Parts: sequence; structure tokens; C-alpha cells
Amino acid sequence: MDEQSEHDMISALQGAVYRDGTVVTNADVAHMMIAILLAGQHTSSATTSWILLHIAHRRDILWVEAEQPRSRLIMCSDALYEEQKKLLGNSDGTFRPVTYEGTKEMPVLDSVIRETLRIVSPPSFTSAVRANTSASTLPSSETSAILNVIC
Repeated sequence: MDEQSEHDMISALQGAVYRDGTVVTNADVAHMMIAILLAGQHTSSATTSWILLHIAHRRDILWVEAEQPRSRLIMCSDALYEEQKKLLGNSDGTFRPVTYEGTKEMPVLDSVIRETLRIVSPPSFTSAVRANTSASTLPSSETSAILNVIC
């Protein structure tokens, strides 16, 4: 395996072998790539949407700015903007592109993402494709209790 293929998911999957010895086919690779791409896109966009909703809707969410000589409370949206301006801002008011390495130096962004995922965890991709394969019967008292909770 050459150095380029170490960072290429498709190349890594091609020629792979399942635990039982079955070779991974090109169709298998295609299906895995679709699942990987859709799952990643769905969770990222859902998390971003929830972050924006919470920040816009909850102006009372505050951030403790502990790096200052005296800790001060500022609005979370302002803290995010100031952090990005400080780390990514150019002198002409524009911003440099965000990189993965750059996000490691953004404690406010990290905290906002983690708190959003704690509050509203996006459903896993596998839960979206599950199906009941056999009939299930619930006792009537449990069924009505479950329906009352759902409705």
C-alpha cells in the first residue's frame, strides 16, 4: 500500500477482507462509502442546525470568559465570534479558512458542540435503516402507556 492510499478510504476498502475471509467487492465498497458519506453529512448538518437554533433562540446562554484577569460572562454567540476572530481573523476583517487543527484551539466552539450533542444527540445512521422483521404483541396496558407518552 503506497502512502497516498493510506489516506484514501476507497483504496483502503478495496482489497479488504471480512473476518470470515470473504473479499470485499466493489459493490460492498460503494455501499459502505454511501453510508459513510450520508451518515457524516446528516449528523454534521443536524448538529450545526441545532447549534444555530439554540444560539439564536436562547440569548440567555452565557460563556464564562476565564482567560481575562477577572472572569466575565458574555453571550455565547459573542464568545464564538470573538474566538474565531482572534484565531482566524485577518487584519482586513476577513477570515482564514477553518482547519481541523485550528478547531483544536477553539475551546468555546468545542464546548458548544459538545453541549449541543449532549442535549440533542442526532440519531445514528443505523437507526434510520432498521426494520421490524417479525410481529410483536404488547400487553394492552403497556401499549396504552407507551402511546400516551409518545402522543
